[in-house]
Amino acid sequence: MDSLWAHQREAVEYAASRNSALLHLGVGCGKSRIACEIARGKRRVLVGCPLAVMPAWKKQAALWLQDATVVLLDRPGGVAKTRQLENALAVAGDAPVTLGGAPMAPWRSFVMH
Repeated sequence: MDSLWAHQREAVEYAASRNSALLHLGVGCGKSRIACEIARGKRRVLVGCPLAVMPAWKKQAALWLQDATVVLLDRPGGVAKTRQLENALAVAGDAPVTLGGAPMAPWRSFVMH
């Protein structure tokens, strides 16, 4: 956590003191990095983000969560995404970081644990 900016450290500490947290920060503020720090050590993490952000999120997870298995739920429709998740859990066990895309979503990235 030493390499985090001050506002990122504050966000991680804030989230760590709660059951859930919503990160509402502007572009370029390091939301993905904050979320990776929050996710560190969690059994399962669901990241909801627009489809366009998925590649960046996968890259950030590879940088900061080296032990995590990243699953992209990029299929259209709930049934297809459910199948993707079931298949990933069968292969990855208890440690996936799941990226769920929503192409029409107006919200920013968030983490639920």
